[in-house]
Amino acid sequence: MVKYKGKTLRNPYASDFLVYNSIILEIKSTATLIPAHFAQALSYLSVSNQRLALVINFGEKSLVWKRIVK
Repeated sequence: MVKYKGKTLRNPYASDFLVYNSIILEIKSTATLIPAHFAQALSYLSVSNQRLALVINFGEKSLVWKRIVK
């Protein structure tokens, strides 16, 4: 649930997974990760008041991941 100026938003951001109620897990399957993927994870961190996100990409030759801390 996301609140803005005291009101609950109807369509809040929805991350792919929330692990242990504290880690946002964003899953991708693209040829390469781009800055927009990291910006999306940062947005999820901001609206959820979490501190840690992992962006994981399964679309490259080997697994690529990045840890994002707010």
